[in-house]
Amino acid sequence: NLSIKQMFLLEKSFQGGSVVAYVGFVLMTIVFILNLAAVVILIQQLFMTYRLLTAGPTGFEIAKSYYLNPNIVTMRNAAVKGF
Repeated sequence: NLSIKQMFLLEKSFQGGSVVAYVGFVLMTIVFILNLAAVVILIQQLFMTYRLLTAGPTGFEIAKSYYLNPNIVTMRNAAVKGF
Protein backbone atom coordinates (compact mmCIF):
# COMPACT_ATOMS: atom_id res chain seq x y z
CA ASN A 1 0.00 0.00 0.00
CA LEU A 2 2.85 2.35 0.80
CA SER A 3 4.39 1.94 -2.65
CA ILE A 4 1.10 2.80 -4.37
CA LYS A 5 0.66 5.83 -2.10
CA GLN A 6 4.18 7.02 -2.89
CA MET A 7 3.60 6.58 -6.64
CA PHE A 8 0.49 8.72 -6.58
CA LEU A 9 2.09 11.36 -4.34
CA LEU A 10 4.98 11.62 -6.78
CA GLU A 11 2.59 11.84 -9.69
CA LYS A 12 0.67 14.76 -8.11
CA SER A 13 3.82 16.68 -7.24
CA PHE A 14 5.40 16.06 -10.64
CA GLN A 15 4.73 19.46 -12.23
CA GLY A 16 7.56 19.62 -14.77
CA GLY A 17 10.00 17.92 -12.40
CA SER A 18 13.40 16.57 -13.21
CA VAL A 19 14.21 13.60 -15.36
CA VAL A 20 15.46 11.74 -12.29
CA ALA A 21 12.03 12.01 -10.64
CA TYR A 22 10.35 10.71 -13.80
CA VAL A 23 12.77 7.78 -14.12
CA GLY A 24 12.22 6.97 -10.44
CA PHE A 25 8.46 6.99 -10.95
CA VAL A 26 8.71 4.69 -13.97
CA LEU A 27 11.01 2.28 -12.09
CA MET A 28 8.69 2.21 -9.07
CA THR A 29 5.77 1.44 -11.35
CA ILE A 30 7.65 -1.39 -13.08
CA VAL A 31 8.68 -2.91 -9.74
CA PHE A 32 5.10 -2.71 -8.47
CA ILE A 33 3.74 -4.49 -11.57
CA LEU A 34 6.42 -7.20 -11.41
CA ASN A 35 5.73 -7.81 -7.72
CA LEU A 36 1.99 -8.00 -8.35
CA ALA A 37 2.50 -10.46 -11.22
CA ALA A 38 4.84 -12.60 -9.11
CA VAL A 39 2.34 -12.83 -6.28
CA VAL A 40 -0.50 -13.74 -8.64
CA ILE A 41 1.53 -16.45 -10.42
CA LEU A 42 2.88 -18.03 -7.24
CA ILE A 43 -0.47 -18.03 -5.41
CA GLN A 44 -2.28 -19.45 -8.43
CA GLN A 45 0.25 -22.27 -8.79
CA LEU A 46 0.09 -23.11 -5.08
CA PHE A 47 -3.71 -23.16 -5.24
CA MET A 48 -3.74 -25.43 -8.28
CA THR A 49 -1.14 -27.79 -6.79
CA TYR A 50 -3.09 -28.23 -3.54
CA ARG A 51 -6.34 -28.58 -5.45
CA LEU A 52 -4.84 -31.35 -7.57
CA LEU A 53 -3.36 -33.04 -4.48
CA THR A 54 -6.84 -33.50 -3.09
CA ALA A 55 -8.29 -34.78 -6.37
CA GLY A 56 -8.41 -38.40 -5.26
CA PRO A 57 -6.16 -41.43 -5.16
CA THR A 58 -3.99 -40.22 -8.05
CA GLY A 59 -3.90 -36.61 -6.89
CA PHE A 60 -0.23 -36.66 -5.94
CA GLU A 61 0.87 -37.90 -9.37
CA ILE A 62 -1.32 -35.33 -11.12
CA ALA A 63 -0.01 -32.52 -8.91
CA LYS A 64 3.57 -33.67 -9.48
CA SER A 65 3.16 -33.64 -13.26
CA TYR A 66 1.52 -30.20 -13.09
CA TYR A 67 4.24 -28.76 -10.82
CA LEU A 68 7.05 -30.12 -13.03
CA ASN A 69 5.44 -29.13 -16.34
CA PRO A 70 8.02 -27.06 -18.32
CA ASN A 71 5.54 -24.21 -18.90
CA ILE A 72 4.68 -23.99 -15.20
CA VAL A 73 8.34 -24.19 -14.18
CA THR A 74 9.20 -21.37 -16.60
CA MET A 75 6.38 -19.19 -15.27
CA ARG A 76 7.38 -19.87 -11.66
CA ASN A 77 11.07 -19.12 -12.32
CA ALA A 78 10.22 -15.90 -14.16
CA ALA A 79 7.97 -14.80 -11.29
CA VAL A 80 10.64 -15.47 -8.69
CA LYS A 81 13.32 -13.68 -10.73
CA GLY A 82 11.00 -10.71 -11.24
CA PHE A 83 10.21 -10.57 -7.55
